[in-house]
Amino acid sequence: MEENRDLKILVVGNSSVGKTSLIVKYKTNQFSPQTSGTMGVDMSIDKNVKINNNLYDVAIWDTAGQERFQSIVKISSQNAHASLICFDLSDPLSLDSVASWIQFLKSEGPQNLQIIIVGTKKDLQGQYTQDQLKSISTAWKANFQDEFPIHLTSSKTGEGIQDAFRQAFELGAKAKYDLNAQQQQQQSNNKSFKISTSQLVRSQQPSNQKTEAIISNTTTLRESQMNFNDNKTTQQGCC
Repeated sequence: MEENRDLKILVVGNSSVGKTSLIVKYKTNQFSPQTSGTMGVDMSIDKNVKINNNLYDVAIWDTAGQERFQSIVKISSQNAHASLICFDLSDPLSLDSVASWIQFLKSEGPQNLQIIIVGTKKDLQGQYTQDQLKSISTAWKANFQDEFPIHLTSSKTGEGIQDAFRQAFELGAKAKYDLNAQQQQQQSNNKSFKISTSQLVRSQQPSNQKTEAIISNTTTLRESQMNFNDNKTTQQGCC
């Protein structure tokens, strides 16, 4: 029986945007208005998650939003397959931080890291219209040469949370598959190059030996001709 595959999902965003509540709601379907802030990183495993007919053990990393923990978040982003960047729909300034988080993950995370944008606290009075979100999404695409899916969620009602995590899992699994395929292709190319180089060396060896034989034969022929000429000269001198 094939073992479960591993998948790493990173959840980032400024402090107090509701990252922990989002994860708790996804995993337990429970909501508590009072949650303590994450100190550094908190990781939990979601086992036997079926993604595209394969079973995964999904590690969900809940990270702190405070600037003093940035070095820990940087380390945590290594080997991640997908990341959810959270912002608070009820905070008029929260959306401004998303571009910085995108830049952070693009700089510090894996090259093929998949990024999903998650608006939290939809049950509260929203500060952004659909047109505003569409406009800022277009700006992100232009600045980062990439598209980022946006999910609007509520940890209180559960709206949008399953869809957000499901897309993160699917995109992350595809990114991992593509990376493995790329590495296997690179290994195959390296192996082919080594074989081709070895064959080239072997093919040159007979040619070199043949050249040496020709040179040797030519040298012997010249020596014979010189000896013949010397003998002929001696004979002419004697008679």
